[in-house]
Amino acid sequence: MLQSISWQTYFTSCVFLLVIYYVVVAVVYYREDLLSKLNNQSAFQQPIEIPNVKEFDHKDYQPKVAGGPEVNNGNYLPEANDFSELAESAKDELKAFTMAAATQYSKTELMTALKKILKRYAALKDSSFQLNIDDIITDECKTNCSTELSEKEVAELWNG
Repeated sequence: MLQSISWQTYFTSCVFLLVIYYVVVAVVYYREDLLSKLNNQSAFQQPIEIPNVKEFDHKDYQPKVAGGPEVNNGNYLPEANDFSELAESAKDELKAFTMAAATQYSKTELMTALKKILKRYAALKDSSFQLNIDDIITDECKTNCSTELSEKEVAELWNG
């Protein structure tokens, strides 16, 4: 029986069986990716979810003067120590996000997500903490995400 099969037929049937095997494996293990490709949707086009952090709105901040009534001064700018907790929160969130993002996002998706995070910390823009946060963004993106952001790109993040 095996003598009647030529080498060409044998190799053709082996290749055919391998193709069937890999198609079955692809369908079983990569079904969602294949369906998204067929629907012309990238797996990376899903919206980026960023955990909610309580927003700090410095406009609603009402300082209290010791031994006196509450002061309602619209020109009040919080001192550096008022922003220190907010800056620490921003640093922690940015570090956690870049560690979680790692190589998961493209540069534009990463910048979009960072803009959303920094939008929650708009009170820190133009404060003494902004330069420190910019350095953290640059360093964390470089080490965790393998993406280098220029100073101009980091500055754009605050404007978004």
